Amino acid sequence: MDVITFGANEKGQLGSGDQQQRNDLSFTIPQHKFKSISSGGFHNIALKEDGSVYAWGYGNNGQLGGGNTEDRSTPTLVEGVKGVQIAAGQLHSLVLTDEGKLMGFGDNAYGQLAQGVDDDFMRDVPTVINIEKSVKNIHVGGYYNIVETVDGEYYGWGANNGALGIGNSDQKRVPTKIEELSNKNVKKITTGSGHCLYLTQDGKVHGTGYNRQGQLGLGDKDKSMVKNNFSPTFEFLSVKDIIAAGNSTLCVTEGGELFVCGQNAQGELSLDDRTNRNVPTRLELPEPVEKVWGNSGSSHFFVKLNSGKIFACGRNEKGQRGVSNNEKSLVPEEVVGLEGKNVSEIVCGSHHTMVVVV
Repeated sequence: MDVITFGANEKGQLGSGDQQQRNDLSFTIPQHKFKSISSGGFHNIALKEDGSVYAWGYGNNGQLGGGNTEDRSTPTLVEGVKGVQIAAGQLHSLVLTDEGKLMGFGDNAYGQLAQGVDDDFMRDVPTVINIEKSVKNIHVGGYYNIVETVDGEYYGWGANNGALGIGNSDQKRVPTKIEELSNKNVKKITTGSGHCLYLTQDGKVHGTGYNRQGQLGLGDKDKSMVKNNFSPTFEFLSVKDIIAAGNSTLCVTEGGELFVCGQNAQGELSLDDRTNRNVPTRLELPEPVEKVWGNSGSSHFFVKLNSGKIFACGRNEKGQRGVSNNEKSLVPEEVVGLEGKNVSEIVCGSHHTMVVVV
């Protein structure tokens, strides 16, 4: 699978071997074929078919797992770990092994690496995170994590701020069971910068955590700045998919409509203005939506329409929308150059983008 990268590159996050910003789709990472990629704020972690793990970009907190705090401008092998899943937070990285064990490296100021209540030291090499049960799936927000075990239980730890949905906003430096999730028929969990939502098999959405910009979509009925428990939201929509992107939320309905809410002070929602939304607001697009990509640390996102056309939305001051200029457009724009390509995934960093083409 080829990986096309563009946008900010001051930390080498494009994997190009330099720090040159790129505003179009002209660069593809050479010599590497990745199975999956995850992006934090300014770093990336990637997985190959053989389980080998690579990382590059910003490394100041050890989040590249290379035994130091240097930045890397090309994909670099993370020694001592083989993975089946990977996930990147703002300043930390997680790897799930084929044995169900969890490894972490990077920042630990908020307990993201779960090394105990008195340990806030970063780790620059893969370090075991002890959980009582084998892990099945991992989800990483800005500075927190949520994992699903093989028996369907959920545990969370890290900065919290209500995003864990456990009734308080206290940091958790050890994995803590999330009773709300463990009792639901969860189809999907999505983690934003400081908020979290889950979608059930029957299309119900609940959200918790930061709501300062209206990212939980609760409207005027609940203007809480922070929610410590999961609350029903998007109640009047038939929800197919939900994505927490930075301080915003993106919702795809069964009919292919896209609704957005949350932070919009810099045009993050592409609603042709700079006003935050605390209720789900329909984003006008030329045809029904098939897929949406966003990330916990991103302020931009991408939309795939039924025809296969891909539109970029949100901020673009570093060229992260791939539309060949740095203008701060407030509306969706079609990404030229992806026509006819089989795009399997688009990964959004804070100000950079990686397009995986199969």
